Amino acid sequence: MITRPFTEMTAWPIGGKAPQALERSTRRALRRGPVPSGPVLGADERRHVITHLQAVAERADRRTARGLLLARQAYYLIGFDTSPDTTAWLAQMYRTDRQKVRPARGWSPTWPLARSTASALTRLGDPEPMRCFISDQLCDEAGERANLNYWAFWAGDFAEQQTSDTFIGSTPLSAWHGYRLVRHLLDRLYGNIGFLELNIHTLWSLVRVRPELISDPPVADEMAAQIEQLLDENLVSVASQRELDALRYVIAIARRY
Repeated sequence: MITRPFTEMTAWPIGGKAPQALERSTRRALRRGPVPSGPVLGADERRHVITHLQAVAERADRRTARGLLLARQAYYLIGFDTSPDTTAWLAQMYRTDRQKVRPARGWSPTWPLARSTASALTRLGDPEPMRCFISDQLCDEAGERANLNYWAFWAGDFAEQQTSDTFIGSTPLSAWHGYRLVRHLLDRLYGNIGFLELNIHTLWSLVRVRPELISDPPVADEMAAQIEQLLDENLVSVASQRELDALRYVIAIARRY
């Protein structure tokens, strides 16, 4: 399973955003003359890369674990390309997969595929697939555990690398602590509505199983301030607002003890 640093590096020439690990160094680098801020693909090269990734996603066998892994990783990278053709293609593949694969509610082997397609589409401005993913695939204990395991791996809370998606549904939550994950989520409570609502839901779910994470007053204070700002902005769905209210209540209770 590819890691966040690798994904960010691979997506850099497609989406134009420098990997987090290199953002500071690219800002400080001294350059002479008009040079690009990062790797740049020509129009033909860019189209070749996207076309290849689309072919990988289309040909991947959804009946096998390897095929599902290939498809979802291709979807995620393709989502960094903002061209209208790519957006239309992803929307069509989303509809096709839901008809052919029919992801089960909660956790199933197709859970990661549904997540990656929803992530790609929300990055391109459509939050509805992510809202469907939250309501349909994070609707029970198994789905919530899978979500937290996925995020813990992505944020770096797992000590070892993974070679398949199997760990997402099978790893006990006791296998990781969550300190990096809570920091990762607190740094991302803004921006794209689809990702914002997923981040809110994941933070709410994380605090439910790791209430000790808000025992640190600076963390609790930062979280409370961000919650108040998000509620004041009134940008997210009613479901996300309820989760923010629940987080605010939990923080208030924790402060009493």
